[in-house]
Amino acid sequence: GLGAVRHHIAWSVRDPDNVAACLSFERRPARIVARVRSAVVVDPAEHSRHAAAWLQVDRSICLAECQRVGSEGGEERATGRLRLEVTGHLLDVRVGDVIEGFGVLQRPSGVRNPGGFDYAAYLRAQGVDGVFQIEHPDHVRILSRERTWLDHFRNARDALRRTCEWVFISRLDADQVPLATSLLLGDRSGLREDVARQFAESGTMHLLAISGLHVGILAGLLALICRLLNTRPSTTSLVLLIGVVGYALVTDQRPPVLRATLLATLVLSGQAFGRSAGG
Repeated sequence: GLGAVRHHIAWSVRDPDNVAACLSFERRPARIVARVRSAVVVDPAEHSRHAAAWLQVDRSICLAECQRVGSEGGEERATGRLRLEVTGHLLDVRVGDVIEGFGVLQRPSGVRNPGGFDYAAYLRAQGVDGVFQIEHPDHVRILSRERTWLDHFRNARDALRRTCEWVFISRLDADQVPLATSLLLGDRSGLREDVARQFAESGTMHLLAISGLHVGILAGLLALICRLLNTRPSTTSLVLLIGVVGYALVTDQRPPVLRATLLATLVLSGQAFGRSAGG
């Protein structure tokens, strides 16, 4: 029931001044003021002789909550969530920052070919109403950094994830970093197509998707370490609980990880109070 309510709110409920009223399928120059709501993720360029030139440049992507939209007709208040796509690397922008951006505003396109990917439905399921594309990071200006405690928590989680990625970069060979990031953090953006195809053809593609298997392996490793250290059952439960919850946060709370983490949390919490999982 809660899932149905959440889906209805994200899919259908919009404020009267939602930014969707300003959108069209044509690219429209605009100025926006918005609050960043997700960590900035760099989408690596597709370096290939078959790729267009505009695809061979890295992009910075994040979600932002719109506040105002300005165009040739003037400026007006607007609410709703936008997907920001900046050509290049958008540095020093964190969750909670209020930014000003100059670019083009557009309604996301739907299915272009029969049976194709519905990009508009994909964004709408995330509560995203439009796409705002910016040609250069210099066209983004930070107006304020008034962050809430939740923004600080999200930034800390993003910093932890970046630290994990940096450990991979500093300890592994360059060609192994994308595979390690995919296997352990669930980020397949840097994985080469030929490597992904080999996993698919060998029937091991599921290893690249973070799931309950990864949570189980982590919990088993932590339990083994606690057993070797001869820790008390309550201490072991606490270590496992911190480990699986922390891993879920680092992997962006993907549904398979959340299911396994919820189950592990219930079992470990019960053990802390002397209740066994078997009854």
